[in-house]
Amino acid sequence: SEWDTDEEPTSPKGHELPAHLVEAAGKDDVATIVKWLDHGGGHVDARHSRETSSVCGLTMLMVASTKGKARVVAFLLQRGAAVNLQTPAPTEGFTALMGACATGQAPVVAQLLESMADVELCAGANKGTTARQLAERKAHHCCSLLIEQHVAQQLRQTRRQRREWRKLDWMHS
Repeated sequence: SEWDTDEEPTSPKGHELPAHLVEAAGKDDVATIVKWLDHGGGHVDARHSRETSSVCGLTMLMVASTKGKARVVAFLLQRGAAVNLQTPAPTEGFTALMGACATGQAPVVAQLLESMADVELCAGANKGTTARQLAERKAHHCCSLLIEQHVAQQLRQTRRQRREWRKLDWMHS
């Protein structure tokens, strides 16, 4: 389907995110979001498409993450929102994790990392800014530390898996 990839640049016809849903995501209004998804034909990864808007290209997950709305974030992730979806130009590459880091939303950063948000994704015309860099630039040290701990945990897990694979290889040789 058209939603199988994180690289979808625009919302397919019928999957535009109306302004009142952008507002609902930013105000912790789960009821309005549920109504739209369940009865209004909405899609969890729909993007706001009004070009004159400052939120053009954003999804509900991106808006809720930036505003620190952990309840909406949890609901959208449970509904299958793409945690690593990136915005198209002109805000090329922006993710929900970047929004949470840029605004210092540590509880949401933790939620997104738990849902396998990719800390290596970059935003900007030169593709050079990561979520951690945004957190550091804005002096949101808790967010930066959460990412650092997440990366360290993944590294430990990878090393553990490699040791287990070596044991299995040794036992079978």
